[in-house]
Amino acid sequence: MTSVDAVVPSEEKTLFRLVFTDRPGLFTLLLKNMGLTIITLGIYRFWARTALRRYWWSNVVIDGDSLEYTGTGAELFLGFLFFLLVVSPFGLVWGLLKAFAADPKWQAVLTLGFYVFLLFILLPVAMFRARRYRMSRTRWRGIRGGMTGSTLRFLAITIGGFVATILSCGILAPWMRIMQTRYITNCSSFGDQDLNFDGKSGGLILRWLAILALPALLVVVAGLMLAAAAAKHQASGEPVVPEASILAIIPIGLAVAIFAIGLIWYNVYEFRYTLNHTLIGTLRLRSLIEPFVVVGYVLGFFIVGGFAITLFLGTVIAFVVGIAAVFAQGQKEAMGAIIVVAVLVLYLVAFIAMSILRVLILDKAIVKMLVDTAALAGPGGLGEIRQSTVPMPGSGEGMADAFDLGAF
Repeated sequence: MTSVDAVVPSEEKTLFRLVFTDRPGLFTLLLKNMGLTIITLGIYRFWARTALRRYWWSNVVIDGDSLEYTGTGAELFLGFLFFLLVVSPFGLVWGLLKAFAADPKWQAVLTLGFYVFLLFILLPVAMFRARRYRMSRTRWRGIRGGMTGSTLRFLAITIGGFVATILSCGILAPWMRIMQTRYITNCSSFGDQDLNFDGKSGGLILRWLAILALPALLVVVAGLMLAAAAAKHQASGEPVVPEASILAIIPIGLAVAIFAIGLIWYNVYEFRYTLNHTLIGTLRLRSLIEPFVVVGYVLGFFIVGGFAITLFLGTVIAFVVGIAAVFAQGQKEAMGAIIVVAVLVLYLVAFIAMSILRVLILDKAIVKMLVDTAALAGPGGLGEIRQSTVPMPGSGEGMADAFDLGAF
């Protein structure tokens, strides 16, 4: 991988590398978080998320000192309760309207309106509140981040971006994300140093089109296959033969797989582009993360992990069937009940194991790559940063947790 020094201009040769220290204890932390979350029926997840963030933050070292996350599980929990308090009246009104709307068409309109409200109103507000909270709870050498700005302004930018994206059949999605990034970044600060974003969406749109091109072509091919089959059987009045529908699934499946892989590549590229166009005062962030390397890690984990889990489940289920046949002594209902319970328990165990392994292996590897390929470069120094005076929010990111926007 190319060294960060190779891409830093001569006028920015003051370089501060980011290092991921990879401290032990993640596996124990994940087991504890999972166990307490299950025992408390999900309530502990706020404290689990806080503990995991503290682990990630503490492993990021800049100029010899690590980041610190000062948020608490209680803040996240109170934020979630506040979210429920605000949203519950809307949910109650929607439920009453749907109950009194006898016409299925009106029920469909109300359902659509509810999801539009979630997607276009609540989700952008959650994103903005989450970023503001996490910035305020991030410290380095005792200096904290901060964020000002207007939630309504960010909401207006997002709604405008959504409309443009829909009208352009998805082509302008990078433009919307750049507009969101620019507003959030320019409202952010670290200590007394403002953050600034100077990126544009032109190059991202071209790469986004490249990601969309092949999947779109495969969907068109599937449509043409079905249209050809329908035209062939139209004269005789016979329905489209099942074989034509089955064959059409192949290009659609390929389209979904290719788009999923392309989306991973694009998101990593967009992350690198965003970092390379973000300044903290006079220092510019630099990143050399390789999108294809991340894609390889993701595919490798899910292919190998999926095969291992499938092999494990198949082996254990076969063993359970044999044990059930012995204990049930020919009684089919008893044997069926034993197998159903065993399979459900096994799938729960497999889900828990896969969740822990994903964070322990995949997430940690990607975070390490993201950090170790990043640096701060510029004519200034880190010693010039002073404490922030931006007010801190008093509660956590309730809506962000409701939408499960992730640990970062």
